[in-house]
Amino acid sequence: MILGNAYKSEGAIFTVSTQADAGTGSLREAITLSNNNGNSETDFIYFNLPGSQATDKTITLNSSLPQITTSLIIDGSSQPGATLSVNGAKIILQAAGPFTDAVTGTVLSRTDCFFVQSGAAVFEMYGMIIRNFYSVKPDGRFSTGTGVFADDAGNRLVIGSPGKGNVLYDNGAGLEVQGISDCVIKSNLIGIKENGLDFESNPQIGVGIAPGVSCEFGGETIGEGNIGFGSFSFGNLYDNILLKLRNNIFNANSIYKRTSNSEAMIKTYQFQVYVFSQLQPNINHPPIVLIDHNTLGCNLTVAKCNGIDLNINSNTFGTSPDHSTLLPIYNSAISIKQTNGRMLIGGTTNDLGNVFTNVISSAGTLDSHAVVETSESSAIELSHNSFYCNENSPFLYLDKGPGDKPVNTSITAITASSVTGIAKTSARIELFYADINCTGCQPQKFISSIVAGPDGKWIYNGALQPGYGVLATATLGGISSEFTDTKIYLGNVQIHDATCDNNGAISGINVANATQVQWLNEQDQVVGINLDLKSVPAGKYRLKTQQFQCTNYSPIFTINVGASLGINEAGITITDDQCDQQTGSIKNIIGTGGTLPYIYLWQNSSGQVIGNQVDLVHLGQGNYTLILTDADGCRVIKKTYSVANKDAVLTPPIINNIIACSSPVTIRVTNPVVATSYRLYKNLTDLNYIQENSSGIFNVDVQQNNTFYITQLVNSCESARIAVTVTVGGTPIRISNTFTPNGDGINDNWEIAGIENFPNAMVELYNRYGARVFDSKNYGGQFDGRSNGKDLPVGTYYYIIKLGTGCNIVSGSLTIIR
Repeated sequence: MILGNAYKSEGAIFTVSTQADAGTGSLREAITLSNNNGNSETDFIYFNLPGSQATDKTITLNSSLPQITTSLIIDGSSQPGATLSVNGAKIILQAAGPFTDAVTGTVLSRTDCFFVQSGAAVFEMYGMIIRNFYSVKPDGRFSTGTGVFADDAGNRLVIGSPGKGNVLYDNGAGLEVQGISDCVIKSNLIGIKENGLDFESNPQIGVGIAPGVSCEFGGETIGEGNIGFGSFSFGNLYDNILLKLRNNIFNANSIYKRTSNSEAMIKTYQFQVYVFSQLQPNINHPPIVLIDHNTLGCNLTVAKCNGIDLNINSNTFGTSPDHSTLLPIYNSAISIKQTNGRMLIGGTTNDLGNVFTNVISSAGTLDSHAVVETSESSAIELSHNSFYCNENSPFLYLDKGPGDKPVNTSITAITASSVTGIAKTSARIELFYADINCTGCQPQKFISSIVAGPDGKWIYNGALQPGYGVLATATLGGISSEFTDTKIYLGNVQIHDATCDNNGAISGINVANATQVQWLNEQDQVVGINLDLKSVPAGKYRLKTQQFQCTNYSPIFTINVGASLGINEAGITITDDQCDQQTGSIKNIIGTGGTLPYIYLWQNSSGQVIGNQVDLVHLGQGNYTLILTDADGCRVIKKTYSVANKDAVLTPPIINNIIACSSPVTIRVTNPVVATSYRLYKNLTDLNYIQENSSGIFNVDVQQNNTFYITQLVNSCESARIAVTVTVGGTPIRISNTFTPNGDGINDNWEIAGIENFPNAMVELYNRYGARVFDSKNYGGQFDGRSNGKDLPVGTYYYIIKLGTGCNIVSGSLTIIR
């Protein structure tokens, strides 16, 4: 290794002479020596590896190189011999695999090639092929590994120049740069292999750059441009930053082509060029972004850049510069989101205009997109651009409906020698011939500019090429209108599946600038001429809009066959009736399929309508039929359900045996139940009852001892028969002549045995002075020696008991002892 004043505080040259990972003459030693050499001057690392083959010029690393902390220029083009890439690289630097911890063996969080740290005021790299620096995500994609990672490293970063560019591929990212004042990146292949044709096999971040003051990605000439595959991110942009993207090829190879595998990755991972800011800039010193003379096979998004000064001109989107090769772009070529400032897409001449072609919609989506689309942004001007053969509208304000656009214009008439229309006063009108070889709705070729008059009307006079449609756009105050192509707005579309033969429908679509609309079926037959398509069978349909020679089509909508109407009986509950009380029910039926809301109709076995709700209640025994109809009225299903009648086990009544003095006798149920009735039978097996009532009180003529039977009855249910014995004559009751109401629980109440058989008996008790101290009808042992809540004195009292009609009055004395 040549050490040019290696240990002095001035620049030195360190020459790498071995492929070894470490040791004398290695790249690792050269970086270490440069770091030790101080930072007052910029050091150089040159290469002089023996041999002429690519393998002779390959250095394989097993662990991270030392971080670069001093100003350093690494120049692989200094290697003697032939180049190894189309852009002049001569040294291959590769990782053996993801770097691991020397002790634990676990994969490190980062596997970087060159990590440029603070202290390195200058870092430049030329002629290097850097590959295989990555860690691996679970989905197999590369991550957290970078060819060059520069973090607030200093004042100047230069990666590549014409004739000695770098090649970076199969890394987690090509370049990650932030906080560098002056960043220059030229003539590199990023995500593209050495021959400039082959794509890396794993998707990566091409670059992620957050410039400090200025960044030039590409340059004034084609040779200074970079060729990249992947996503390219530029931000955070703030005050006075100057960003230039010039003469680059994004997501195509050096001959503007792609492979099927690279095409699939672009679509799957949505590669894009992304310019963004999340800071509020000083509007007096806005960031300036110049994007020109690039070829883009992907979307360009500008987001959250308030106060930006943006110029996008002389680029080709979706094709090679000579228009011979198509590079499909999915959904949109330019998306401007939440951005304000001054934004010019195109310029004052055709040379400054951009070309947009081959922008296609993603299959299976109804999301609205445009070739150039904007939302939540302002001050966007389009001029002299060329659009052709795109599936989406050329320009749309996505967040504004048909009546909310900031500027509008329309064409009112076209003749062979004139075009007239209306816009706002003093608006600049640009006219274009439409792309008649494709849609007829894209403004492909600029015709002329005119200015609207005081009344907003404008006219172009001049011969028009026959067979071409004409489209217009208006610009006023640096804000452009959408073009006058027909617009189809799908934000509120609703599809009604066909539940009957011809009741499918599509509604909610709005259109603008269309003089005619037609709905077409799969055979391109016209099946509707209004915005809402109605009364069609299941199938595929699309809306065709026309204005002059402009014909536009919506995506294809599918009207499916609606789900068949049915009944989910998993949770149905059928409750049988009991005793013919109409307590049965059918509940929890759930309709399925068809179109909501459902109509329910219940019929009994005679065909009478008895209900129109989901649940049917108050049912007796029988068969009940549900007729379920959906909202379309064309699908009907019938289902019959049976409700049985079940006898309940009724509690038999309680009746006391009776001792009567004479006839008639009253038999009384002692536990009557409301809403039931009772029957009196002469014997246990009689089919015919003697009496029936709801009170449970029967008066019967009894001349001799007899037994009767009583039942409880609830509609058709009847309890077991309970016997009651009626005894006529004899000693009816037995009366105690003493009792001791002293609260000891023994003989505390006056007992009259057999009194319960005389429910109408009247018991009266008098003291010796003839004052009544107690009386009771239907006595049940209530007398406890108290009157009006107070204990009666000890002594003799006299009772009179009237048992009832036909019975003798019973009297005697009662002694209270305490």
